[in-house]
Amino acid sequence: MRPSRSGDLITRAGKSALRSHQPNGLEVALTPSARKLPDGRQTLPCRITEGLPGILPQSGESDKDGVPWFHLQTKSLERMMISLPMQVDQTLVPLPEEVVDHYLTILGVARREPSREALRELLAAHLTRIPFENISKLYYRKRLGLVNLAPIQLYLDGIDKYHFGGTCYSNNYHFYLLLRSLGYEAKLCAADMKTPQVHALNMITVEGREYMADTGYAAPLLEPIPRDLAADYEITLGRDRYVLKPQDANGCSRLELYRDGVLCHGYLAKPTPRKIEDFGKVIGASFSASATFLNSVLLVRFYPGRSVLIHNLALVESEGNKSALLALADRGELITAIEQRFGMPREIVSDAVDQLGNLQDAWS
Repeated sequence: MRPSRSGDLITRAGKSALRSHQPNGLEVALTPSARKLPDGRQTLPCRITEGLPGILPQSGESDKDGVPWFHLQTKSLERMMISLPMQVDQTLVPLPEEVVDHYLTILGVARREPSREALRELLAAHLTRIPFENISKLYYRKRLGLVNLAPIQLYLDGIDKYHFGGTCYSNNYHFYLLLRSLGYEAKLCAADMKTPQVHALNMITVEGREYMADTGYAAPLLEPIPRDLAADYEITLGRDRYVLKPQDANGCSRLELYRDGVLCHGYLAKPTPRKIEDFGKVIGASFSASATFLNSVLLVRFYPGRSVLIHNLALVESEGNKSALLALADRGELITAIEQRFGMPREIVSDAVDQLGNLQDAWS
């Protein structure tokens, strides 16, 4: 979709899409910058594209192509909830070259022809440079009113500016777009947990073999895992052991997570290709008041042979087959731990954590 240019004001399609997704009390204002209005309203930067409005963090400026930012106004910015239409599946539409370059720069990886080794490098870089975390989900929900999948530029800018990452939908879907843009035969797939088709992951065919790649399970799956297994494939880090089973009769792959020897979580990955729209309902539900990642904190960053994890009021550092647990006294210590271990700005982390209700187990 072509962004609206300066002379276009807002395209007819963009106006229609915006009107159909505006909350009560919102209106379009072509203000040059985000500012407080005389009647007490505030403006929020918003870039309008043909058929799809997208929220971006910058305000009062144009991008390098001269695309202007438009603004939404609301009497209560912090209560504003904008439900963006689900992004159109881009299976056959490569990302713009500058977006691919930005993504690869974040990963610290050079562009290469598709191969198993190149895929391994991309996957390992993604899991070690981009954390699994839900602070960005909480923060963007509050400050931008975002209750849908973050557009890829917002996703990448958040990594650059705030050391954000994402949860399963953003981490795996954006990785999927990158892989397709680099020429990989990749498909976005769904997995069953307690709820059917609630988790997203990738399956990639390269050099005549299909592999599974999951950048959004908060797990040390740094290698592409072949799907044609003859025996269990196991990965152990600290107190956690991950076991991928050989395909079942329906061609599905089961991943099991054992913690301290006890099966505590897992999923059944299905090989049928999916579009991002197929996840619209579960993504919407992930922003409901009772949703897991609006009532818990989970951040994980991996390094070669070790990891740092924060889950609610617990900090866990794992290396080899050992894990060290540090209990955090309160939310103040939680905020400090996230700032120190993940490099996120304290003010932003505090803003996100303040929204949490009673902390729930993210793996329950």
